Amino acid sequence: AHLMEMDAPYVFGLNFMAIIPLAWLIGKATEDVAASVGQTLGGLLNATFGNVVEMLICVAGIRNNEIVVVQCTLLGSILS
Repeated sequence: AHLMEMDAPYVFGLNFMAIIPLAWLIGKATEDVAASVGQTLGGLLNATFGNVVEMLICVAGIRNNEIVVVQCTLLGSILS
C-alpha cells in the first residue's frame, strides 16, 4: 500500500489486517509445539512467542523513528 502511494489511513488499515493472520499463525504454531514438548516448555514458548508481533512492531517503529508507536505498543503489551 505504501509503494502504491495510498493515503496513510489505508496503509495503516492494510498493515493492521496483515498482522492479524500473522498473530494467529504464531499462536497456533506455539500451541502445536507446546502439545508435543510438554506443559512447562510449552508455557515458556507461549510466553516467549506470544509477544513476537509486538516486538516486530517495536523494531519497525524504532527503525522508522516512530517513538510514540513504540511506546504505545510496549504499553499495550504490558497491560495485556
